[in-house]
Amino acid sequence: WLGHLMVSRSEAARPLLTPGEVMQLPPDDEIVMVAGIAPIRAKKTRYFEDARLTERLLPVPADPRAGLAPQPDDWSALTPLAGAIPTQGNVAAAPAANGAAKPPPVTRPDDDPANAGLRREPGLEPHKDIAPDQPKPPANEFEPDIDEPDSDAATNRMLVRNMRLVARQVSMDPGDNMDL
Repeated sequence: WLGHLMVSRSEAARPLLTPGEVMQLPPDDEIVMVAGIAPIRAKKTRYFEDARLTERLLPVPADPRAGLAPQPDDWSALTPLAGAIPTQGNVAAAPAANGAAKPPPVTRPDDDPANAGLRREPGLEPHKDIAPDQPKPPANEFEPDIDEPDSDAATNRMLVRNMRLVARQVSMDPGDNMDL
């Protein structure tokens, strides 16, 4: 009746918990891994359910900055730059000096005649195509190469024939102390 508790000697050695078993642990179990010691399977504790653990908890420290209003930033009151592309957020957030908000003119990179086309840098050399050419596909890609004689097969057949001849010659002379 204790057979189900025994481990057979013929059973393959395996870890105590497989990765699949670790993934299927109940939600209140955990594997604790600390350098230098074997992993420990432990039950999770909930401080609000365990009275002894609740006694050990310290109160939250009082933060003097907790009741203050958030500090203003340095950039919300600034007007956007003339070259910036306005968005809904920064047009509404930027107050106008004379009371009316006038968005700056919008320029797109492809409309600018100075930067039309590819961007060229003065210190860079012109573009060089270094990509390898596409290999030319064979004319008879799916047909077997019957026309070419297979020199390796012929060489292998000749080598096997020569080895048989040598083995036959060695076996004919039992006095030469050569074993096969």
